[in-house]
Amino acid sequence: MKNKKIPVEKNKKIIYSTLNYDDEEVYETYNLLKKDKSKRMSKNSFSFINYKEYENEPEKIGKAVTDFFKTKFNIDVDDEVIKKKISSITEGEGHEIYKIARLNSSSLCAFLHFYDVSNYPIEIDNVKYNQVYFEIQNEVFDMPSCMDLVLKSIDGKKLLFLEAKFSEYFDRHKYRYDIGKKYEGIYKKIIKNDFICDSYKNKKGNDVIKLGSIDLNAHYMEGIKQIISHYIGICNFIKDGKSYKSDDNNNEIIELENCKEIELATIIFDGWKDEKLYKKNFEKEYKKLYKKYGKYLKDYSDLYSKIAKNINEYIINNQKIDKKIEKLHVRENILTYQEEFKKGTSNYDTLKKEVKNFYYGDKN
Repeated sequence: MKNKKIPVEKNKKIIYSTLNYDDEEVYETYNLLKKDKSKRMSKNSFSFINYKEYENEPEKIGKAVTDFFKTKFNIDVDDEVIKKKISSITEGEGHEIYKIARLNSSSLCAFLHFYDVSNYPIEIDNVKYNQVYFEIQNEVFDMPSCMDLVLKSIDGKKLLFLEAKFSEYFDRHKYRYDIGKKYEGIYKKIIKNDFICDSYKNKKGNDVIKLGSIDLNAHYMEGIKQIISHYIGICNFIKDGKSYKSDDNNNEIIELENCKEIELATIIFDGWKDEKLYKKNFEKEYKKLYKKYGKYLKDYSDLYSKIAKNINEYIINNQKIDKKIEKLHVRENILTYQEEFKKGTSNYDTLKKEVKNFYYGDKN
């Protein structure tokens, strides 16, 4: 049953209408204010957890998250390995404990698709993976670059660093502002003629840069900034020989060992591209909107491909300077859950039936 009260924002309606859930399961939830990390209730974000119940007892939210995974998706939360994976996501700096149960949570989607690869290996580009690490931090200048997940192949010869997206690319702007000045050098070596990288002083009087597309139109620029930061972080990982999570309680070490290939890629949930799906689930007035938002993914995919190609060219040109980075490659096209977990494939069969139902409408 689709929620008729949800959503307030039109783009949210498109997202939620492709998911399978009951009205009674969801509640208005918090948005975190970036400046001071405070919370405010949102009229356009909805969660399976009713955070209002825990305003005076925030210490109980952790158990609420655990109960959510158990009751909604039949996850064995008593398993110590799974428990550690959940806490590595929810206890980090991104305040995911307030976001993980949202309908459009990219962290939730990634976790539910990849958390159990040790028992049920998955295959991407003819490589099988059976180890997964969530929220892995690599150092980028003086700030960490936090990868959503890293997959390690069965033979240990390949690491796949994955940035997971759900609906983030709906957030479009002409520029990504207030990027640290220290990024400017490498940005200008990578972006070439496809992007703009300008210096300016922000309101605090600090020297910063802004990143935009050469066409001066609105795009999901945050995603472009992230992929460059991840590239820098992975280069540091290669030089250091290991990656780590700084949280004392969830220390994850990934040794390079006999790794021969490292790939950086992005995976996106693309459930709203199916024309039959939106004709069935969308009211008449939203069909034009759907087509517009459907173009947003293609727009980001095209922009992503440009920056990925630029990074790969930069890697090739700099191998003479640093031989270590030759094992790194950025995938030039975006992966989608719909392709990698296509119905009828062995990857799809690794998913719990509750996950298949929620994301793919499969009730069998």
